[in-house]
Amino acid sequence: MSNLKGIVVVLLLIAAVFLAVKLFPPFVANYNLHSDTDNMAMQYTYAQSATPDAIRTDVIAKAKDHDIALTEENVDVDRTQSGVTINVHYSVPVKVPGRVIDLKFDFSSGNKMITAK
Repeated sequence: MSNLKGIVVVLLLIAAVFLAVKLFPPFVANYNLHSDTDNMAMQYTYAQSATPDAIRTDVIAKAKDHDIALTEENVDVDRTQSGVTINVHYSVPVKVPGRVIDLKFDFSSGNKMITAK
């Protein structure tokens, strides 16, 4: 009976490690993209000549660097005189045996000028 418990515990540990290996990379990529868009928001706040379309294109290009497939519909850019807000929303399908898990990610990065009221 104790052999059966040991086998079950080992199988559960193997399943947990397998799921972690499959699910961890999309979360790391999302964290890195969020960090990059935070930096972009700070930079584009003071680059007044940058248009929302140019910012969106740069966010999509940065996402490709992290193996995230974004389209223009996944990135919303709000540019005002005092700052920039970048909203990103997307999902990543992760295949595990027997099903596909759809991980949804949604974050916002923004910055305002120091002189903004």
